Amino acid sequence: MKRANSAVAGAAGLIEKYLGSSYDTLKSLVENLDAVLSAANIAQEISNATQLGVGVLFYQFDATDGQTVFTGSDKNSRSMMIPGADQIGVKPQVYVNMVLQDPSTYTVASDGLTVTFDEGVELDDLIWIADFAYNADGTIYFDDLLSQASVNMIITNADSAAANAAASEIAASASESAASASESAAAVSEGNASVSAVAAADSYALFQTQYLGDFATAPVLDNEGNPLAIGAMYFDTVVDGLLTWSGSLWVSTAGPQGIQGIQGIQGIQGDQGDIGLTGATGDPGGLVFISEQSFTGQSWANFFGYNSGLYSGYVFELYNVLPSGDAALELLTSPDGSTFDTTGGQYAHAGRRSRSVSAGVDIQSDSADHIAAGGTTVAFDASGISGTVKVFRPDLANETHVTYSVFLQSSTYSSVVGGGVRKSAAASLGLRFAFASGRNLASGQIIQFGIRNGL
Repeated sequence: MKRANSAVAGAAGLIEKYLGSSYDTLKSLVENLDAVLSAANIAQEISNATQLGVGVLFYQFDATDGQTVFTGSDKNSRSMMIPGADQIGVKPQVYVNMVLQDPSTYTVASDGLTVTFDEGVELDDLIWIADFAYNADGTIYFDDLLSQASVNMIITNADSAAANAAASEIAASASESAASASESAAAVSEGNASVSAVAAADSYALFQTQYLGDFATAPVLDNEGNPLAIGAMYFDTVVDGLLTWSGSLWVSTAGPQGIQGIQGIQGIQGDQGDIGLTGATGDPGGLVFISEQSFTGQSWANFFGYNSGLYSGYVFELYNVLPSGDAALELLTSPDGSTFDTTGGQYAHAGRRSRSVSAGVDIQSDSADHIAAGGTTVAFDASGISGTVKVFRPDLANETHVTYSVFLQSSTYSSVVGGGVRKSAAASLGLRFAFASGRNLASGQIIQFGIRNGL
């Protein structure tokens, strides 16, 4: 990596260090002349670019020992972004202690946010990274802020500055030789070096007054606290553009807006179609699914979820509900949504069972502790009991009516139609399905539906 003397930290530091230096330090000045001239050339090139209205700045970082990666905000709180970094071969100019680096010694991330050196730099090295980039063939990559004419001028000025720097370096070498011959010749060389340093300082100061940096609010003074000079520029981070001081106000450097094209002729509007007839109001729907239970051996199946604001009644569909042993299916109502009516005499029920091997049989009871759903034993080793159970207006403070239509297998196949009533004149808040004699619900399924109000 190309590097200036480690004592040289940047243009400003060099200028301050060597302005007014004595004869005793002249030799050190000459030894570091490359860095001094490089600083002056960079300042002059930036000055030329800013006078042309080109958005040019250098991101500046103070390195830590061995640092290779530079990204994010620099020492002046500017967020680094290299335009064109996603193009193959495009790289910015990079300086270490004012010495231009070979592009092969560093890489730039494709998003333009990170520059990485192949080798680590030293503590307090000053890193400058240009905000415009070069293509692999040495030509400058252009974006919206950098025009071809402006770049050609920058290149011309840079070449001229390089030629002047070479001539100054030759002159400085001659002065160094003269200094070893006589003190008076050394004094002359010291004076010439001071003049070069002052010129570099003047160029840097001019840059500070021409390009002020990035601001969210328009500045009223330059970076030295002096009145704004005509042609001074800053990048407005709010409008995302470069502005120039006209002498009385800040104006955008963007070009004029192009003329809007002529709008095409609108097509002929088609004829309006016939107005359709209003359709009849659809059926609001009958049954609404509420819940479902499948059985694997539980003692009973409780169904709550009654909602008088939505439903006037409820339908329960039974699918092959099988007991763990021969037993009749019983229905019980809930007065409070948690307990169930099980006292003898609370229910009355009646039904008609039709069997496959004999005439029908009447089933009835005026005083029972349940409502019989099927009225006979359901065999545990057969197909169980299937059918429909309905509950009507359980929310009203009157007797709750329950009807059923089921098919079951006992000693024979039977079809049973009937119903029952909870004789207490009070609202019911739930229904329980359970087999007699403590038999469990071994298998099967029951699905609960709500009958929508108004049907």
